[in-house]
Amino acid sequence: MIETLSYMRKPQTPKKPPYAIESVDHALVVIQLLRDAGAARLVEIAREIGVSASTAHRILAMLVFRGFALQDDDRRYLPGPSIGVAPTTTSHNRLLMDVSRRRVEALTVATGETSNLMIRIGANARILYTAEGHHTLRVHDRRGAVLPARHASGGKALLAELDTQALQRLYLRRNHVDEPLSLDAFAALQAQLARIRMDGFALNIEETEAGIGAVGVCVRAADGTAIAAVTSAFPILRYADLISRGIVEEVKSTTHEIEQLLAEYDIHDGELAERVSVSRKRANPRRSKA
Repeated sequence: MIETLSYMRKPQTPKKPPYAIESVDHALVVIQLLRDAGAARLVEIAREIGVSASTAHRILAMLVFRGFALQDDDRRYLPGPSIGVAPTTTSHNRLLMDVSRRRVEALTVATGETSNLMIRIGANARILYTAEGHHTLRVHDRRGAVLPARHASGGKALLAELDTQALQRLYLRRNHVDEPLSLDAFAALQAQLARIRMDGFALNIEETEAGIGAVGVCVRAADGTAIAAVTSAFPILRYADLISRGIVEEVKSTTHEIEQLLAEYDIHDGELAERVSVSRKRANPRRSKA
């Protein structure tokens, strides 16, 4: 038997591009600094990348907005939830975005509010696509943002599909969350998720961001497995009016339309099979437009 060996070219040290975009390079260096140092103050970051404090502040403001940095009570900057998050491995996410994009945009046109397509990765929810609202006061594009699933509306809707054992693995063990929930907090989460299952939608009232509310509903594959969620996010001052005008039904109608489009594709894969659903064999509820 002849053994064939394949040789790979020896990796070379990358060179800085001749037409480098300096502001992008500065932002990436800051991300690396926070990743490696764990915490840094504004003046330290400005000195490290060789810019003024005001320029460093603008860079950090964008990194905070996109989830790559956080600022604590002592005004130090820390790594944000988007640093170190593993890339999604499901092959259907591109299809999911392509199929859902126009429906998510139509939801924004119908409501005037910002609409999102969201998936769950472990104990986190990740926004895949955003159609920004039209109001002057609106929730801005948060595409790529990583949020705690138990606080985000779409994350809650997806968590509500898990059985008790799956929830225990997520929230009572340290491998998925930095600090496991207490038994009392876990019981409260279970009670909240039970109500969400009964209602068919989830709410986020200023849990992920002050002054912001959201409604989230699951998107299901043809076999009933929840694979994503559609959310509508809005300033909390418009919450009561939007609820009375039927925004929950608008979001449900959008998810139903996406499900009808997805029914033409087989997107059930190994990762989906590991998401234990409490309603796997339940027929999709019939939804009507608001």
